[in-house]
Amino acid sequence: MTDTFVLRQRPPLRALLVSSVVAVLAAVLIVMQLVTGWTALLVPVGIGLLVLSVGWAALALYSTRRLRYRVELDADGYRISSPGHQSAAQWKDIAEVTAQSTRVTLVHRLPHVSGDSIVCLAGMRDPDFLAIIRAVQRRLDESRGYHPGG
Repeated sequence: MTDTFVLRQRPPLRALLVSSVVAVLAAVLIVMQLVTGWTALLVPVGIGLLVLSVGWAALALYSTRRLRYRVELDADGYRISSPGHQSAAQWKDIAEVTAQSTRVTLVHRLPHVSGDSIVCLAGMRDPDFLAIIRAVQRRLDESRGYHPGG
């Protein structure tokens, strides 16, 4: 039986909020210059802030799309797919699993083979990320002959 997980990053609301506030500030600066005739410097500053806010929002949304994973676990090993990257290994080739707040890395036994990582920006607060961690732990334990309660 194969365990399949699809991990999607949640939209970065804080980054989008900051981007929106900067865009509104940019619009206010541009309108203030046009209405009041204040220094002409406000228009280029406003346009610069507007470009910055659009870039910030685009980068935030791009990272959300880029950090999408499909994880398949079975008795023999795993397969991890994300945009532009695919990897697979057997459980017998995994030396250890390390977990940090937003990343789980499956470390290979061979030193010249880099580990495979799953990144979740929400970290341990994401129930799908926690489910993947538990399933990896269970599959790795089973491959080593460990059984719950035994």
